[in-house]
Amino acid sequence: MNIATTHNHRLFVRCTLILVVASMSWLTTNSAAQGRLSTRNYTCSDAKDLIFQQGAIVLNTKNSSVYRRFVADRSFCKRDEMIRRFNVPTKSEKCRLQFCVPNNRMDNN
Repeated sequence: MNIATTHNHRLFVRCTLILVVASMSWLTTNSAAQGRLSTRNYTCSDAKDLIFQQGAIVLNTKNSSVYRRFVADRSFCKRDEMIRRFNVPTKSEKCRLQFCVPNNRMDNN
């Protein structure tokens, strides 16, 4: 290979690498922008089953900017947190799911 061919090959490899990295970055951003699972896509029973299977999971409740981390039980909360129940919309009905809140926050409500 002569010098020009080597230079062109290096340039090709660099451009290809940049395109691969840019594509991976776009895919990651795009999938994050699609959002998380929504309680509205599940029946109440299915939402509870999903939370129980995962232990803890973040779900949208009203739209893509309103979400909570729901838990199966208190073992998924921090030591200084406790369980609070919250009604969310589901396919079938309003559904009472549980999430963690700091102990002091419970006193204010």
